[in-house]
Amino acid sequence: MQFGKQVDFLKNEVMGRSSFGWILGSAGSGKSTAAFAFLTSQLDDKEWIFTWMYFDTAQVLCVGFSNNQKKEFLLEYEDMPALQNYLVEGGDDKRHFLFLDGYVISGQNSKDIRRFTNKCESWLLKNRNMRRLCIICSMSTRGNYKMDEDEGQQVQVHTVSSWILEDYQLAFAQQQVIECYRKNLDAGIKGDCSPDTEQLVVSKFYFAGSCARNMFSYKSAEVINYLQPAIRSCTDIVPYVTYTLGAQSVDRLLSTTVESGYNVQSLVSRFVATEFSLKQGPGMVRRFAQTMCLSSNPDLDGLLFEMWFFALIGHDRLRLAPVWAFGRDRVLQFDPSKNVAIPAFNRVWYKPLKWNQGGYDAVHVDYEARDVTFVQIVISKKHSLKLEYFASLIRNLGIQPNSMEILVLVPRDVVSAFEISSVTGFGLLKDSVNKQNKKWASHKEKSMVKICTFSEDWNLEL
Repeated sequence: MQFGKQVDFLKNEVMGRSSFGWILGSAGSGKSTAAFAFLTSQLDDKEWIFTWMYFDTAQVLCVGFSNNQKKEFLLEYEDMPALQNYLVEGGDDKRHFLFLDGYVISGQNSKDIRRFTNKCESWLLKNRNMRRLCIICSMSTRGNYKMDEDEGQQVQVHTVSSWILEDYQLAFAQQQVIECYRKNLDAGIKGDCSPDTEQLVVSKFYFAGSCARNMFSYKSAEVINYLQPAIRSCTDIVPYVTYTLGAQSVDRLLSTTVESGYNVQSLVSRFVATEFSLKQGPGMVRRFAQTMCLSSNPDLDGLLFEMWFFALIGHDRLRLAPVWAFGRDRVLQFDPSKNVAIPAFNRVWYKPLKWNQGGYDAVHVDYEARDVTFVQIVISKKHSLKLEYFASLIRNLGIQPNSMEILVLVPRDVVSAFEISSVTGFGLLKDSVNKQNKKWASHKEKSMVKICTFSEDWNLEL
């Protein structure tokens, strides 16, 4: 995992070879946590002083470790003499490892941070044998640099890849991790069965994505509230993905992976991707697909397929083969675990703020006709069907539907081979609709699910 690679970089490259270290990575990828864990693991070495400085909004928050003693203090950005005095007060009898965390090149205090950092770089270069420096920052914030200066200063860069689902699954396989963080695995829809840990992790991954901080430290509602202001403020996300623009305000929306030695940025989670699709439409999805065409990410096709669906319902008509068509209707977000207020519109799409694999990705309700259509987006050839999630929403809708359909939307080349691998919740839908000829008979639900695809070839559109 990334933790071990970062520790090796700090121990061997920075501490061992005296390199000037930079650690880059998207927000929430665990850069600071791993670096601080490395620092604390070295405190028994009496030959070293370790200092951690964090660039806060108003001041620099500092903590120093030496001779089994801890010293906490604050530095003002403009007080260069105080910084100089601290860095040299221990002399060069001991080696000194300085970490600078929270470095940015734009926004509030960026000029002060740059001046502060320059002072620390000068301190390092005056005695490379006894001093070490490592700067920790978001992917887009190292800014312009010169190769000859990097070579002269012996700069080495380590990029931390964002977390993937398998990383979380490995972490939550540890009992201590489950005990500490299970309370924040709250993104799933509560049905008639209790989801296991793996299902809870997959549900939370939909919102947190590759941001480990969001996965472990915050509940799903907090993650959504953290992401949505940045989504609303960004009129076009693609330039940030392609490094054409950089801004601290959108760092939380991006993830970073290292593919064949190159840093590749993408969107941090499926939630963020679908929100931008709704907001910016098919044109954005096409341009995003073009920027990611060389990526080796195996999940990219599924992400683009899902983005295309939400772009269409947000900005265009949705036509699904063989026979379904939906006009451009309002898209509302909702919590499916609570009663749904009837809106002022006859027809509406609902996008859930909780999510379960095997459940639904969107729901269309025609309140005038009392027709309910669930859409489950799948890219694989097999998928499960968990009827408890559909039944739960029907109870919370506030209307008794005349008809209900469950559509499984798959790519065109999957239609003939697709199958529902398992079904849970038999019989939960048998009283869900009014019309007798539209009833969902128990144990016949699997045969009533409709398989569909986009009427147009979405790959050609992209």
